[in-house]
Order: sequence, then structure tokens, then C-alpha cells
Amino acid sequence: MIRDLTFDQLERAAFRRRLVRIVLACTALSTVLTVGVIREVRIYDAIESVPPALAGDLSSLEARHDAIEGLLDKHHFWTGAFQARGELADLVVAIHEEQRALEAVQLERSSELKRIREEAESARERGLASVENGDLNGGLMHFERALQLADTIGPEGFGGAVWEHREQLVVDIAAIESEQGLER
Repeated sequence: MIRDLTFDQLERAAFRRRLVRIVLACTALSTVLTVGVIREVRIYDAIESVPPALAGDLSSLEARHDAIEGLLDKHHFWTGAFQARGELADLVVAIHEEQRALEAVQLERSSELKRIREEAESARERGLASVENGDLNGGLMHFERALQLADTIGPEGFGGAVWEHREQLVVDIAAIESEQGLER
């Protein structure tokens, strides 16, 4: 009987140890899962708080790209990492397309400015030739056209400075107008 009682006590002690281990394992597993879920929710909230990229807006595309890239660098493994990496790849493509479009617009603008600058220079030279040939009206017309073209493109068309011939054109136009005023 004492032997049975001792065996029962040993069996109950072993059962309690197993029960304590199960409870501790469940508690640890529950803690790990809770921490993991809270981490995932925080990462998803951080992704959601990043402002969306606007199509055609290079700065918003770059801002979203940088924010998502920062989150991916900070959190290497999470359930939405593959989706975020896919969005990051899409953003890289969109950024390159916007940069190419912006470069094309700048190139077109630059060539347009160059064309107008050359046209202004040509009008000035035609005006000088007309004045040398004694055609003051033609010279005045060409000088005014050159001045008008120079003023339409502004200083950015001349490398950020005023056209070097602008002041001389103004003087020449005033001289021709005063000369014509005397002849009339």
C-alpha cells in the first residue's frame, strides 16, 4: 500500500511537471505569436502611413520609393516583404520612366530655346545688313523682331544672363526711330 501511494505520488508529480511544461510552452508560443503579430501590424501601419505615389510626380514616386526601401532595410523578414519588394520594383520602373520623360521635355525645351536664340541672332544680323544697305525700315523691323524673340525666351535662353546684344538693339532701335522721326 505504501508502495502504491508512493507510486501515485510519483505519477502525479510527473504529470504536474508535464502540465507545467505544456503551460510554459503554450505561454512561450503565445508570447512569440503575439509579438510577431504586433510586429506585422506595426510594419503594415508604417507602410500604410507612407503617402501614395502620384502618377507623373517624380518627387512623390521617389519619396515613396525611399520610404519603402527604408522599411525593407529595417525589417528584412515579414509577411508583406514580397509585396513591398514588388512595389519597390514598380516604383523604380516608374521613376526611370518619369526621369526619361523629364529629360525629353528638357531636351525639347533646350532645342526650342536654341532655335529661338538662333532666330533672334539671325534677325539681328538681317537688321544690321538692312541698315548697312540704307533700308532703315527693314532694319527697324528686324531689330524689333530680334528684341521680341530675345525677350520671349528671357535670360534662361542665354545661359542665365541677358542677351549680350540686347542693349545694343535697344540703342539701335531708338536711333532709327529718332532718325525716322526727323525725316518725316
